[in-house]
Amino acid sequence: MAALDVILGNTHCLLKAGERGAFLRIAGFWGGENSVKLGRMLSKAMAGIQNELTLSLEGCHGIDPQGLSILLRLQEQLETRGKGIELVKVPAKLLALFDGTGLMPHLQTASGSTLLEVR
Repeated sequence: MAALDVILGNTHCLLKAGERGAFLRIAGFWGGENSVKLGRMLSKAMAGIQNELTLSLEGCHGIDPQGLSILLRLQEQLETRGKGIELVKVPAKLLALFDGTGLMPHLQTASGSTLLEVR
């Protein structure tokens, strides 16, 4: 099982990949100048992942526009392979952010249900 465990400033990223899929946990604040570095690392790591991605936002207390952009790019990267992101343990504050920015329809679980149905 491949793993990436990185702390960049206030952001902790843990990515584990195996035969059944990948698990990514983002904790802390997902943003700032560290978003660009984290985005590059995740993009490279995700290039080799051929299965679904489970993304846990447990412990994530904020996402800035750069972090949101990375999230959408990860989703697009997986969609080109016919895969998706299943979001789990999303704090209410982030659900409100996704809803307020109009991203809610774009963020779905792997089963196809929207985050509104997963709350």
